[in-house]
Amino acid sequence: TPHNLYLEIWLYYGFITFILYLLILYIVLKRGLWNIRNSLSKINRTLSLSCFGSLVVWLFLSFFTLEFFQFQSLVPIIFWTIIVIIIKLNVYLFSKKTMGISNMLSS
Repeated sequence: TPHNLYLEIWLYYGFITFILYLLILYIVLKRGLWNIRNSLSKINRTLSLSCFGSLVVWLFLSFFTLEFFQFQSLVPIIFWTIIVIIIKLNVYLFSKKTMGISNMLSS
């Protein structure tokens, strides 16, 4: 049996799934950094930073253990919820930034 999450995905689901998983993580991490850099309010920046930090800790722990994922039904829900919050914040902040630019151009 594999000793970390990445090996488990690769061995049980295949190389293509592993690459797709890494691609999803790359996109989410990139959007998370964008959220942190472009947050205008303190609450958005705090939420962005805490979700990004949670995801980074999660990915780091995935290298060393599978015991972290002991509660099999609850763990994926938490993981994907963090990802959805990061993406939703990205969409929200991008729309606010775009609206601000369009308001400046119209005046």
